[in-house]
Amino acid sequence: MIVALESVLARSGYLTGGVEIGEPKSAPPDWYGAIMLNNFRVQAMTLGAAIEERTVTIRVYAVLDHGDSEAIELRSLDVYQRLRALLNGDYDLSGFGSAEIRDVHPAVGRMQAGYQEVSRTRYRLMDIDVTMTGLTATARDL
Repeated sequence: MIVALESVLARSGYLTGGVEIGEPKSAPPDWYGAIMLNNFRVQAMTLGAAIEERTVTIRVYAVLDHGDSEAIELRSLDVYQRLRALLNGDYDLSGFGSAEIRDVHPAVGRMQAGYQEVSRTRYRLMDIDVTMTGLTATARDL
């Protein structure tokens, strides 16, 4: 699931600094995306699988040190809107090889903005939550 999301984001070209799964180990480049697990919740059980609601967070890092605040805010809004539109347009990410995802919930999502310093570089952050429905094998299948 998160590998498929990583592929979608990398192909989009909106995160020009790159995309990876997990938090960066050092100061990331400008307009960088990190994909992190957020929460999973079982919605229902079937004979062969659990149907889960899965939320992942895409953390976008924008360097503040070399740009003006207004331009960064406007680009942040643009990147958020483009990523939401991209993800809402491919309801199961199936075009990117993820059969386990049934749909991406277009109406369920959250964006929280903030600031963080990493290795003496100040960043404008956007945490974009993406909620999907997925199937998980039952214990007898593992």
